[in-house]
Amino acid sequence: MSSSASPTSLSFEGATRVPGTGGTVNLYAPEDWFDLVAGDDETLARARCADLIDKSYPHREPGLRADLTEALMVWRSTLREQGAIAYGLVSLPETELGPAVWQIMAAVVDLPVTQPDIDLGTVISRLFGEELADREVYVETYPTAMGIGFGVISRPVMSDEGELHLFPPTQEGADDREAGDSREAGDSREAGDDREAGDDREGGDDREGGDDGVTPDDAGAAKASPGAGSRTGAGRTGAGRIGLAISLSCAPGAAHGLLVVGNCLDPDQVLPLAAAVALIGGNSTFAEVDGADESGTDSAA
Repeated sequence: MSSSASPTSLSFEGATRVPGTGGTVNLYAPEDWFDLVAGDDETLARARCADLIDKSYPHREPGLRADLTEALMVWRSTLREQGAIAYGLVSLPETELGPAVWQIMAAVVDLPVTQPDIDLGTVISRLFGEELADREVYVETYPTAMGIGFGVISRPVMSDEGELHLFPPTQEGADDREAGDSREAGDSREAGDDREAGDDREGGDDREGGDDGVTPDDAGAAKASPGAGSRTGAGRTGAGRIGLAISLSCAPGAAHGLLVVGNCLDPDQVLPLAAAVALIGGNSTFAEVDGADESGTDSAA
């Protein structure tokens, strides 16, 4: 996820004051991407969103396109409230890897207090590496314009039930879990068989005594009744995948860092997406401004 790759059409957008941080960010971003959170005119923003949806999904029903436009506007409002400084949308009908639909968000985030000689990226990388050892995820550290960089690449899985697994288990890890589930199911079946055998013996005793027992029809119905549905490993059945790339960059000992998160609908495009995310995070800078308060305005003004 090195930031040394060099796709075209990226440049610095210019220093932008970030409210709530007392600093400015100089974002290195594509010149022609669609930034969802840009601008304060909501009418103009809605027109831009509608135009994007119409171009991205020209063959979809008008009602669906209207719903997607409204969803973008709600998402825009949420992102602005949460402090996103950029939310770029990239929709290309034809690329070398097929149609591309990417989303890349950038925000300034608070960081834990550390000593300047501690490489926060390396610390986070080691922690992630230990926690996600059996997951389909790649983590690394790399140099950035601010000094420290940490990157994550993953292909999250959406289950049939709508649950998103950001860091799905590897095939081996999923097999281990399925084996555990199978053993548990086997134990449960054995326990059930023991109970049924006991019930059968008791029923036989009752019939021997001349009392009404369980009829063959009842027994057949009981055996035909299904129990809990069978379980499969995460993402094994009918699940969809996306691509996910994350970059965190900061100066040594800094109180704030730049977080860039990208996702793509085609998981096979996660590597070029990660290159773009690394470029933005690796070349952008955030600097504290002396004399600025937490609202982002100059205290001397």
